[in-house]
Amino acid sequence: MSVGRQIHLRKSRRYSPDLLFAFNGQSGPQITMSESGNKSSEFDTLVWLGIVGLIGLFTWAVVIPNLKPARVGSQNACINNLRQIDGAKQEWALENGKTNGVICTVEDIKPYIKLNAKGDIPGCPQGGIYTIGKVGEPPTCSLATNGFPSHKLP
Repeated sequence: MSVGRQIHLRKSRRYSPDLLFAFNGQSGPQITMSESGNKSSEFDTLVWLGIVGLIGLFTWAVVIPNLKPARVGSQNACINNLRQIDGAKQEWALENGKTNGVICTVEDIKPYIKLNAKGDIPGCPQGGIYTIGKVGEPPTCSLATNGFPSHKLP
């Protein structure tokens, strides 16, 4: 039984193929060409593909959530105005002993809400018109009926 050992010699990593010297007990040294090609360059390619893949995943994780349509600040302002109007209406009803179904006007809730510079209740930033409505019902914005769900109290 002969025990063989193999030694790899490389002149250039990129341009010359691996030379395989085989030494065994029965014959002298033999020089053969390696069939496997350059294993190091295959590994380098896999490393670069892995790095590019990780960069792609990171970019995807950061960019995709930012592509979703965000709620515009003016839509948030409309909802906040509706909440303030609703709170003022409920406070007016509580202080004046009003029950559900009683109609509330803008003049009724003005003392219970912060007014704008003109002395009016805050308006919809996108030009909608608020309807105060009855006690027990939420106030509405006219844009909510035109397909803008963000102009409606949840």
